[in-house]
Amino acid sequence: MINEKVSSYHQNNDNITSSIDTTYIVGFRHNADTINNLICGFLPVFEDSISSGSFISTATDYINDIECEPKEYDKQFKHYTNLPSELIIREGARVMFLTNKLFNEELCNGSIGIITKLIDEDHVEVVFPIKSGINQIVVEKITTYFNLNGAPARRTQFPLQNAFALTVHKTQGLTLPHATISLDEQMFANG
Repeated sequence: MINEKVSSYHQNNDNITSSIDTTYIVGFRHNADTINNLICGFLPVFEDSISSGSFISTATDYINDIECEPKEYDKQFKHYTNLPSELIIREGARVMFLTNKLFNEELCNGSIGIITKLIDEDHVEVVFPIKSGINQIVVEKITTYFNLNGAPARRTQFPLQNAFALTVHKTQGLTLPHATISLDEQMFANG
């Protein structure tokens, strides 16, 4: 159903532009991931970039200093870190910054920007609109440390999340110029 909705927006160039300009607000993360993957797939690829202008960054997870299989402990790790297990890195992709470590650059958790350059597998250039104009920064992978069932654990990933589609929880407090909201049963709960 989601594929049909998003694909219907891509019938002509005007709809492609409007699909990229809007933020899709959905109830569940897997729905947001599906929409983000679809829209990222429609973005143009520039040949002069690394990996043909696109790659998927998979988090590196450790428990007790033993590397885990990708996504093996994803459900458990979500309780301790907001770094995603997978992230599509592509020039032109809209992303949300996920930490509060760049206050001096006027960036915080929830700032939305656009990837402009793929430097290497551990560094990407992102531009963010700020009060005084545009802030262009190089975002590098970070590591979060925590305990999982008493064992030391860590995840290394870019502090970014694809942001063409977001869950309703992630959009709280954001100002979005254009939004498409999925008002179905997943948006409502008892009470």
